[in-house]
Amino acid sequence: MELKVFRDVLPAAGADCTAKAELPLETELLISDYLPPVQRIVKCFAKPVVLQKQLAPGRLTLEGYLRCTVYYQGEEGAELCQTEQKLPFTKALELPSFAATAWTACVEGQTEYLNCRAVNPRRMYSLIMIFVYSKVMDYVSTIFNQRKMVLIISTQHAAIREDILTHLHRGATLLSGSGGFTGEQRPVLLTVVQNYQIRLLEELIFRHDKQAFVIIENTLNVLGKGFSCVKEYK
Repeated sequence: MELKVFRDVLPAAGADCTAKAELPLETELLISDYLPPVQRIVKCFAKPVVLQKQLAPGRLTLEGYLRCTVYYQGEEGAELCQTEQKLPFTKALELPSFAATAWTACVEGQTEYLNCRAVNPRRMYSLIMIFVYSKVMDYVSTIFNQRKMVLIISTQHAAIREDILTHLHRGATLLSGSGGFTGEQRPVLLTVVQNYQIRLLEELIFRHDKQAFVIIENTLNVLGKGFSCVKEYK
């Protein structure tokens, strides 16, 4: 069998930028006919949901909706009622100009201000201020910088730890834990591996213990031996 090796040149990675924008919204929320009328508003929440991201030179356009949820009391002594409405939005964020071939954008929203009051028993007025944060990164850099943080709870933690050190050549840390239901002391094994190592790690874990409890989390930045070098700040 002949093995063919293909080579390609990847652009230099590592560029990123962060943008922040205000998303003010003033709207009316109508109570459906099948719900009781509003007597007293108890609590209201607003959460942005981004459905589409469009990246262009110098601009990131977001499309989505605000999920506005209101808990209110219909009658004195009655149980809480809930109403929810989706308020569509489109927001453009200005970005600095920098060159790259492929990008990925991470978007988060944070509620800065939210005021909701009843205008009448079937209508509420809401004033919402959301801050939208976006981090745009070179897609190439995210591929090679992404790691997996793994937490392992198993009765065979000693054998699993030995295999991680021997076969994956990765470090492992034993944390002290206890069962929430039984109260029994149970060591928790913590390790960080490369993306391509996760399948082998799963195989060696369940080879030792088919009842093991495993939590796998994405982590982007790992500093220390075997991963990225520690930065020097002057």
